Formats: sequence, structure tokens, C-alpha cells
Amino acid sequence: GREVNFGTGKIVLTRAATATIFNNTPTTTVKMRTSGTPLIECIGGGTGVTKTINPGSGELSNIFNFSLLETTGTATYTFTASSYVGKLVFNGSQTVSNTAITVYGDFTHLTTNGTTTFTAGTNAWTFNKYLGDPTSTNTITASSGYTYDFPWIFSATNGLSVTFALANNITLGTTRTLTLSSGVLSLGTYAFTCGIFNSANDLGREVNFGTGKIVLTRAATATIFNNTPTTTVKMRTSGTPLIEC
Repeated sequence: GREVNFGTGKIVLTRAATATIFNNTPTTTVKMRTSGTPLIECIGGGTGVTKTINPGSGELSNIFNFSLLETTGTATYTFTASSYVGKLVFNGSQTVSNTAITVYGDFTHLTTNGTTTFTAGTNAWTFNKYLGDPTSTNTITASSGYTYDFPWIFSATNGLSVTFALANNITLGTTRTLTLSSGVLSLGTYAFTCGIFNSANDLGREVNFGTGKIVLTRAATATIFNNTPTTTVKMRTSGTPLIEC
């Protein structure tokens, strides 16, 4: 049995060489518990190094928030595939590998400390919100003008009681799919640009367009917009629903 009571503190990781810098994988089944606000801050630089983060998966009671804030060097960060993470902040000169992870909090990509590059790939990032989280909105803040060249999925365990709210325009690659499985995607006044939009399922889901829009940029033969339910539950809309092709 082990626990970190973060309070309002944080753990700062400063490794400047290739290593697994954070590892929460249990040898059997007992994972580390957390309390307070669990924040892991990653700095330290390093040239041509890979820093692996293994926060664990399948346990929603000890999700960690990560801030990647490199200001020097050329470090690459890799989250272990299928990891669960909380809030993610990227603000620094670093590369993030394309692995499939689930994000249970806000996503923030800033450039005041440098430019973060996200490697292109087919592994999707899934944005979720779990039952024990008292907040109802995840805010998605992208870097203006940046293209995230991998698939995104919005899938809320709490269904329509959870909102994924854009804080600015977001662009995915022209071959990448934006999937709304469940929850409310709130565009506000912003555009969500992607190759394909898919919402073909029977879960509670809605796009609140506000005065925003979805822009589809696929340049090859494809079903670029799919709202066909598998049985009867269609996607709801609010605001002014605009799909630009």
C-alpha cells in the first residue's frame, strides 16, 4: 500500500537522459493511491533523448495530471500505450510520440515556452470524463494554426451530462477522423477541422454548434460525414449546425 498526498504540491522530473521517468505500473494489482491534486511536471532537457511516462491504466481513482514544459534540448516524450492521464499541458520545446491514450481532463497546448510537435500516426487520443469527477466540462485548448495529425475520439462515460468545450479552432490532419461517441461537443464560435466526422453509434451524443462549424477536408474517396445510428439513437444538435466541405 502506497499513496502520494499531493495537496497543492507537485512532483518535478528533471531527467536529461533516455529513461522511464514516471512509472506507476504495479507488479501485481495494487496501484499507488493519490489524494490532493496530482501534478507531475516534466522538464530537464536533453538532446535526442526519449522520456517514457507510464501512468498506468484501468484505475480512475489515481489519475495523474501532466505538464510537459521543456525549454531546452530536443526531448521526445512517449506515453505508454493505453495509459490513462488527467489534465495535460504541453508548453515547451519537445516532441510527443503517437500512442493511444485516454485523457480524463482538460487539454492545453501552449507555445510561450517553445513549440511542441505531436508525431503523426493512426493511434487515437480519446477524451473522456469518468463518473467520480465532479466537474462536467473538459476544455480543449489547441495551439492556433497547429495540425494534430492523428485521430481524436470524444467518449464520455457520463454521456450527455459531460461537455467537451473548444477554447479555439482545432485542426486534425486531412486523413484523420474526429469521432463523437458520446457526450456533448461544444464548438462555441470555433471551427473543428478534420478529414472525416463519424458519429455512427447509439450512445447519447450532441454537437452544440453555437455559431461554429465542422470543416471536412478529406481529399480521397470516403464517407466524410456519418451520423447513421446502429439502431435508433441519432446525434442531437443545438445552435446552428453547419458542416463545411
